[in-house]
Amino acid sequence: MIARPCIRVLKFGGTSVATPERWRQVRGIVEERLATGVRPVVVVSALSGVTNLLEDVLRALRLREPTRDLLADVRHRHERLADGLDVRDHSGYRAVLASLESHVDAVAGAELADRDRAAILAHGELASSALGAAWLRESGLSVDLQDVRQWVRASGDGAEGSHHPYLSAAARSERDPALQRRLLSRPATVTITQGFLACNDRGETVLLGRGGSDTSASLLGAILGATEVEIWTDVPGVFTADPRILPQARLLDRVSYDEAEVFATNGAKVLHSRCIAPLRAGGTPLSVRWIDRPDTCGTRVDGTEPRPGVKGVGLREGLCLLTLDRLGGGGSTHDFATVLAAFDRVGFALDLLATGRDRVQLTLDPRSSPGLEARLPDLVERLGLACRASLQRGVAAVSLVGHDLCGSLRELAAYLACLRDWSFPIVQHAADGHSFTVVATNGAARELHAGLHETLLLHGKDDIRTAPAWEQLDRTNTTTSSPPTPVLRAGAALGASS
Repeated sequence: MIARPCIRVLKFGGTSVATPERWRQVRGIVEERLATGVRPVVVVSALSGVTNLLEDVLRALRLREPTRDLLADVRHRHERLADGLDVRDHSGYRAVLASLESHVDAVAGAELADRDRAAILAHGELASSALGAAWLRESGLSVDLQDVRQWVRASGDGAEGSHHPYLSAAARSERDPALQRRLLSRPATVTITQGFLACNDRGETVLLGRGGSDTSASLLGAILGATEVEIWTDVPGVFTADPRILPQARLLDRVSYDEAEVFATNGAKVLHSRCIAPLRAGGTPLSVRWIDRPDTCGTRVDGTEPRPGVKGVGLREGLCLLTLDRLGGGGSTHDFATVLAAFDRVGFALDLLATGRDRVQLTLDPRSSPGLEARLPDLVERLGLACRASLQRGVAAVSLVGHDLCGSLRELAAYLACLRDWSFPIVQHAADGHSFTVVATNGAARELHAGLHETLLLHGKDDIRTAPAWEQLDRTNTTTSSPPTPVLRAGAALGASS
């Protein structure tokens, strides 16, 4: 029996749209939804690796280096996928790639503005959606290719001089009943559109920052009044740790909005933290599903009441540790104002923070938004006007994540026992009680990450220990990570001296 028509948003990430086999899985999932009366809105990312190539194009433009080979690689990846799918209509994605090449030629040799960076990076999603729409249409489906910039509008005016409005914009999520009715009125039609992109009030392309396709899916879920948002990816759901690093990590079948947000903030790559708020506001459930095995239940994210205690161990690598010495000798408001102005001007958000009498240490994530890596020298130079600034790369944050950690004294006692005799530049307990984080060097952080997971979750919690492990779910798992260390080695030189 076909249920009353409803809208579901299905987001497929870069690895889920990068091969013919994965696109055939996408078609099967879409057909299954159509058969039950669902009007699927399919949100796609750029093909896996393409956004990185476009970042390399931007870097080459900044350094006045050739871009020809990089652009040829972008084109080759799309042509290879089209050949694998036997696509007959090449006009859509080829027009997007021609637009990319024209845009790059137009800005070559000039100072690159953020609006140009956003426009260039947007071509990855535009090309993948055009290619996918052509193939789904040729497969016999009724397909409507939509430009998401007509639906998702950014907040703010995209003023010059600010990093965020173009490359890490916030977007509005008010429901659009007229658009919802229009989509529901079309029988058996698949809408395909892009993640990562939005449009500002000037009609310019802006990006939604790191994890922008997840954010796009949740925004569309709110705008269209969807009954559910599905995130299809290359793992079955949210795990107690990164399963690519720790194959012993356990799959969580259900987490609350708050828990999902904390997992995402502290290193769970399967979701982005910014995608949770629009869903929470409307009470829209989200499910994380496995593209390779659609019958696997995955993880459901909803308004369930979380239980206190540790639910996972997060790891964020590739961070930078910034040390600010001689900062005002007691906290000069003028010097702090200079520091904050430098961050605002260059476009970095403050991450973990530790303060002392005349020293501040904090972490930065250069990958949080396109182009930030290139801005680090400018940031350090500006901070030098107020203090002595030094930057250390190659640090990581290891976090306990869960709910009401302060109320779980037994677990926290075991955690603190694991940390004895270790040295960390930053130790931070989140004000909301949902995470407890230490900063360490990249290599040592993995040892700590594995040991905490083993000690606090696999040995400490019966319900988690018996949940499915990634190594059980994925029999073809080829990870080469070392097994976790059951007992942490005391006295390891983890702390970054400054």
